[in-house]
Amino acid sequence: MIATTAAPEPTFAQSMLAGKQADPQPQDEVREGPWEDYSPDAWWIVYVKPGSLETYAIRNKDFGTGNVFFGLGGQGVRIWVKGNHKSNPAVAYRKTMTLYRFLCQSKVYAKDQFIASTSNGRIIQSWQRGGKFQAWVPDSLEEAVADHVCRSGTDR
Repeated sequence: MIATTAAPEPTFAQSMLAGKQADPQPQDEVREGPWEDYSPDAWWIVYVKPGSLETYAIRNKDFGTGNVFFGLGGQGVRIWVKGNHKSNPAVAYRKTMTLYRFLCQSKVYAKDQFIASTSNGRIIQSWQRGGKFQAWVPDSLEEAVADHVCRSGTDR
């Protein structure tokens, strides 16, 4: 008798690369707890970099509500985005954390802080500044994040 095994299910990132649309999924490398982790601090993938398996995630609690602030451009959202770069041998870092500000009605964003670290957690690059607002580009990471945080909490 010959034993057979079923082909493994494609990962969320592989599905996105194949052009399949999917709902955000927990980022398995950074989540803690079960796959169905809906806790506020669970990280969920919202963007896969085209042509790679690099993923970007936001916390569950930031979907639809985010951390609202009021600025010169009106109501906005301040949010951390976690990048997973483990599959990219071209970069020295394996994880990035970027603090963004989005002015949802104006469709602009700014990057205020950035941290890049190795697989063992050593920080190899970081900066902090009040970023200049710029328009988000269609089909970009920033547009994908804004799509998830700028809508109301009931629109998921």
